[in-house]
Parts: sequence; C-alpha cells; structure tokens
Amino acid sequence: MEIQGSVLVDILKELYSADNNLQLSKKIGVSAVNLGNWEKKPLSRTILKNIMNLIIKKERNTLSGTDFIDHAKKKYQKKTDADIAELLGITQPALIGWKNKGLTFRSIFEVFEKGKKAHTKTIVTPVIEFFPVSRMESRHGAKYEILDTSQDSHGLLQKELNLHNGVYIFYDSKGAAIYVGKAKKQSLWKEMNLAYNRKRDSQTVRRVKHLKINRFNSEEEKRRQIKSYKIYLHDMAAYFSAYRADSAFIDSLEAALIRMFPNNLLNKKVEQFKGL
Repeated sequence: MEIQGSVLVDILKELYSADNNLQLSKKIGVSAVNLGNWEKKPLSRTILKNIMNLIIKKERNTLSGTDFIDHAKKKYQKKTDADIAELLGITQPALIGWKNKGLTFRSIFEVFEKGKKAHTKTIVTPVIEFFPVSRMESRHGAKYEILDTSQDSHGLLQKELNLHNGVYIFYDSKGAAIYVGKAKKQSLWKEMNLAYNRKRDSQTVRRVKHLKINRFNSEEEKRRQIKSYKIYLHDMAAYFSAYRADSAFIDSLEAALIRMFPNNLLNKKVEQFKGL
C-alpha cells in the first residue's frame, strides 16, 4: 500500500491550517526538509505508519496555544497578548510560538514555574510604611479620616490608597502594632478609614470620670470608680502602613499578620492561617 506524499502533505496543511511547508513543520514537529522529501515520492505503508504515530503522539501531548491564551484572557480579565505575557512572566514572541505550535505538557509546567516566579514578586508590595496619622474631621464632622488630604502630599497618598486592595497595620505612638486589617472588597483608603472610626468591644481603656463639683460624699465617690470605656482606633493610632496585595492572597496575609502579633493587637478574632 502506498500513498502519494504530496497528497498527504496537502491533507495535513488543510487540517492544520498551514499555508506552506514551513508553517506545517512547526505545527506537527517535522522538519520542512522531510516534508519536501515526502512530496517527491510515494510513501510506503511503514513510512505512513511512522508518520501517523508521530502525529498522534504529538497530538496527545499538545494543547491549542490559542485556546490556552484566550482562556487565560477571560480568566484573568486581560485584553491583550502583552497583558498575558506580563502576567505569566514570558515574552510576547514565546506567546506567538504557542499559537503557531501549540503547548506541550512540558511547556505548560514551565509556564507555571515562570508565572509563579514572576507573581511572587508582586504578591505584596508596600504603598506606604510607618506614615504618621494626621487625624482630620470629615467634611460633615461625622467621623475622622487618617490624613489631612488638603495637604498635597497627603492628597497624593490618598489617591494611591484608593487605587489598591491589600492589608494594613495601625501602630501606637511607640511604633507597636495595634491593629491589622484587610481591604479586599473596598480600597485601602476606604477600609482603613472605616476601621479608624469603628468602635470595638476589644478596644477599651480604664478611666475615671471626674466630678465637676468639688464635693466628696459616698454617693459621689462611687461615681468616681475606675471603669472600662470603649474607645476608637483614632484615639490610639499614631502611624500606619499599607500594602497592596494580590486578591487571592489578601485573606492569608491578614491572617498571618494577626498571628504574628497575637498579644499586641486589638483584633477580636485570630484568623486561621492556611498558607499562601
């Protein structure tokens, strides 16, 4: 049994949408020289069998590069090949190669490794660290904000905090961490100001409510006892740090930070750390 090599090459070009031998050679992993030799003569049963086994083996270990890239764009909400290349930590020419040749299982593992290395550099990056709090009343005086945004430098920092999600830490006047929080659904700026004005049961101090009248009878003395009072974070916070983070890691980062300062923080709940 023999088949004309030129017929087989034409069929393969049609199946793989290749315009010439060079394109076909890249897609099926056979050199353009071999393709040229096939076209010149009839192919024996043995040669045809070897060709089919080669193609079948390649197909079993190859995925459509175009499908992979399209799926990645949809999954990670990216619009261009350049965006996907940056996300995966590869070059755009390599991405074009996937479209032409497809992806083998080995290349997929290499992609994951490159993407992992590229991604770990941006899992968490600082926006600002140990910045002094400058308590400022909001426009209507209903609450406080962490910065006086009328100052140019503070206004720029506010804009930056509004752009990102992540984790944040408030410190007392000695620089000790007193509260850790996350901003996952809202921006760092919005979530930090909400926390700054939120009253919590765990945020208490012991104080005496002094009498205004200078009389000391037993009834009034009872009113002068030391009692616990709930206070706000804005009564204690002197500095803050904020870090932008990948949304997939925000929960774990917050939990890890809370567990690092279990005896210092005012956080009511010690989160379970599941690892990054």
